[in-house]
Amino acid sequence: RGQGPRGRGRGGYRRRSRSRSRSPPGGRRHHRDARGGDRGGQRDDRGRRRDRGGDRNDRRDRKQARSTLHIAGLPTRDPNLERKLRSHFYRFGLVLDLKLRGENGFVQYKQRKDAERALGCPDAILGNRFITAQWAKFDNLNEEEVEKKGKEAGEKKKKEIELKEKLLSIQKQKEALLLRQLEHQKNLVAQLQAKKGGPPAPAPAQGEGEEP
Repeated sequence: RGQGPRGRGRGGYRRRSRSRSRSPPGGRRHHRDARGGDRGGQRDDRGRRRDRGGDRNDRRDRKQARSTLHIAGLPTRDPNLERKLRSHFYRFGLVLDLKLRGENGFVQYKQRKDAERALGCPDAILGNRFITAQWAKFDNLNEEEVEKKGKEAGEKKKKEIELKEKLLSIQKQKEALLLRQLEHQKNLVAQLQAKKGGPPAPAPAQGEGEEP
């Protein structure tokens, strides 16, 4: 009915046979992958390729620094910001490097456990709840710079300890000298009293010895 040449429908287009069997889901593709390998990643239950771009994005998002924290929301007009940040983050460990870029700061510790302690501290940074901390994507310093900074920081800390010990020793010497001076004064007072023939007479109380 309304057909042209055999096998063609109206308008001369070849009609697709309904009796043609459809390939099973994923059949041909599975065969192609068997020959050429799995080029598109894993497949779902229908034989369709799964997008591996999401996995790459996940790996990219999971990338983080070894011991550097990213601090966001910092007040840019505070002239003492760096000193305050060092005072806050030095409580958790040795800070090798601190960089400020606008409202963002990057604090790198020598050890990761110190950075983890700083990140897990519930106290507000600089008393401001709007300042947030999270892992940075990259470290401020590479391994060579970390080793160099670590040695410098160790030497600096050693000198500080030696200086404190010297100051403590000087303080103890001053205290010992003061005690010797006090003991010497007591001896002088005792010698003067012995020369006068005994202890000095006590001063009369107020109101005694006055004529009525």
